[in-house]
Amino acid sequence: MRISCQFLAILTLALLQTAAFAQTSAYKNPIDGKDYIADWETYEPETPKNDVESRVAIEKVVLLTAQDDVDKRISVESLATYIEQLEADLLDLASEYGDHGKVLLQVEMEPEQLPAHKLAHDGSISTDLLQTYYDKVASIEDPPPVIGPVSFQLYMVVRDISGQLEGKAPK
Repeated sequence: MRISCQFLAILTLALLQTAAFAQTSAYKNPIDGKDYIADWETYEPETPKNDVESRVAIEKVVLLTAQDDVDKRISVESLATYIEQLEADLLDLASEYGDHGKVLLQVEMEPEQLPAHKLAHDGSISTDLLQTYYDKVASIEDPPPVIGPVSFQLYMVVRDISGQLEGKAPK
């Protein structure tokens, strides 16, 4: 799978901590309810991806592992490739369903183990689509190697067939 240069550039910028706005605050995880407290870096791409033709698009990626640790534990390129695969898997399935809304996938990676996944959603996303997507990402045979724990969340928008989004972000 080819990595889009724009996506790799955005992720690289995030991990290299350039052009950042820092603040110490808590991130309330909507999946497990935990608060993550850190010096968060907020990044916006110089040219935001406006892929309104795609049924599925990444809204944002939230690193639950400190950025310095992520840099040491996984390569930016392999993380970007994996994230794009997770997006592509949802896109493949969305074409089979008329569902629309938002999907939040939490991924927890450990050395020499398959990643653990947790899902949340909002909007008109069926449990059938969610279960099929969960099974698909859980069956990825070759996830990227990590040398320490790495966790992140992937917020994705699933548009209806006409390209519109109905629903709100997961809470």
